[in-house]
Amino acid sequence: MNNVVIDRTSRFSETLNRLRVSGGVAGDAAKDVAKIIGNISTMPTAKPEQYGRLTKHGEPRIKNCFKYDLTGAYRLITIQVRDTVFLRFVGSHEEADRWLENNRGLAPVINSEGKITIVEGKEFASRPQLPIPPDVVFPETLLLSYLSPDEVEFLRVHPSANPLSHFSSDDEILAAVEASPGDRSSVLLDVLIHLRDYRIDSAKAVVELAIGRAQPLAEFQGDIAKEIQKSVNRETLINLRDLSESEYNQILQGSLSDWMLYFHPDQRDVAFDDYYGAVRL
Repeated sequence: MNNVVIDRTSRFSETLNRLRVSGGVAGDAAKDVAKIIGNISTMPTAKPEQYGRLTKHGEPRIKNCFKYDLTGAYRLITIQVRDTVFLRFVGSHEEADRWLENNRGLAPVINSEGKITIVEGKEFASRPQLPIPPDVVFPETLLLSYLSPDEVEFLRVHPSANPLSHFSSDDEILAAVEASPGDRSSVLLDVLIHLRDYRIDSAKAVVELAIGRAQPLAEFQGDIAKEIQKSVNRETLINLRDLSESEYNQILQGSLSDWMLYFHPDQRDVAFDDYYGAVRL
């Protein structure tokens, strides 16, 4: 069985649910997605074009990207690495094209601890409205505070970058990068843009790639499913193959948003086990 993975931060489930409840053509597109998910899960030796109808033209903006044609010119965008398929986006043709343009260079990476991060688009260009921060993040937080002293030293950051925050403009970030010495300016630019736009995990992954503590997932030779199950990934990645049959069926027939409320398998064991007396978790 293939790994079918959703990143909680991608809002894929909310978007798919919106299509489903809209009904009509959008609802039919959501049904197409459910069918493709089922095909991916149950056809481990199949090629990407056997899961569903691919669009006529390939997608050069993102490596290992496969774009499926849904009812009503809707699109499903996936990233496929060997036996693992990341569900990244679903929407209209125009929305899909805009998403791809804003996420050029997107790629999954894995660090030395097994943490898998989908490094989002790294092009320094106009972007859509900022996402809601996944946690409580204060806009005035200094960007360099997200990095360790060793990471700041590696990037050779100029002191002019110290005041940068989530409020900082593109020009202010560019000025700080241009003032920084060394040959790591492109990495520093990527990191600061990711941090400014609340993509903290992407920023950290870019640094780890540059330092050599991470590698592209496509080059990883281990078992991706086992890595997804590690504690460092449980807050962000959900592998549909880890769900029970009833949970999996709910995904295909209903809302992925509802499914997000389910326990991880390890949490389910703790929640429903029998205990004698008080238990400290």
